Amino acid sequence: MQLPCVDFGAVPVGPFVIYPFGGAVLIGISVGWSMMSKRAKLLGFDEHEFVALRLWALGLGFFFAHALDEVFYHPDMLAARPASIFFLWQGISSTGGIIGALLGAVIWSWVRVSPSGVPSLRERRFPLLPEADVIVPCFTVAWIFGRLGCAIVHDHASGLVPIGTPLAVGFPAPGEVPWFVAGPFRITFGSAPRYDLGLLELFFTIILSAAILATWRRRLPVGTYVAVVSLAYAPVRFALDFLRERDGLTSDLRWGAITFAQWACIALFAFGIGVALKIRRDGERTSLAGRAPAIGPG
Repeated sequence: MQLPCVDFGAVPVGPFVIYPFGGAVLIGISVGWSMMSKRAKLLGFDEHEFVALRLWALGLGFFFAHALDEVFYHPDMLAARPASIFFLWQGISSTGGIIGALLGAVIWSWVRVSPSGVPSLRERRFPLLPEADVIVPCFTVAWIFGRLGCAIVHDHASGLVPIGTPLAVGFPAPGEVPWFVAGPFRITFGSAPRYDLGLLELFFTIILSAAILATWRRRLPVGTYVAVVSLAYAPVRFALDFLRERDGLTSDLRWGAITFAQWACIALFAFGIGVALKIRRDGERTSLAGRAPAIGPG
């Protein structure tokens, strides 16, 4: 069944303008942050350390989301205007954001920031996997809102597909008008169908999040969610990127025969295998359920 093309434009609120993608991302951050806080508190994690971890991940995640988008998707524009790497509002890469968040987490594991804001090297590295196993499932739920934003603005489209293709979106052809309009909200049954890859990933993320929430109270070895999300998401994203438009405004630059995101998915899948092997080795000895309060900073 072909799907209608749903658009939601910018909404003016007093002197401000709320853009749908930015609004969805902010909602996702709020939902994810709240879920992480509640789950970390339930499991006895050190509150100051857990907040510091999220700030490192969020800050570097935002920077690298734009920086790697410039480097791997718009290198010609970056070469012409090098300062654009700091213009964080001009395009982002979700893969770059994940890489930045991971880098922030690694830095946090080695650098302690005191309550007064003074950084210092730890005497020993803070273990990352227990914290990651709290962050990753909550992030997956928050990811729903990020991909909802992508689906609303249609910034990840495939090439044209035959009319009637299941799960394709009926984008409007030139001259076609919306079937329904209510303020910034528009629905169009267009005759230029394409796959909306953001929408397809949204559907997948909803299913993955539902599976995660169904196991929320089970006793699982540390790293289970990290391994499952890595091994589930990487091949889906890898496959979807083959559908991306190769020419036009929404096309993505290829490195070799595949996109930057696909190269990252290969690394993510290998990482998931590594975590799964660690879980198999350690087993139930490292379950988060019923764990003692978090180890203090080193």
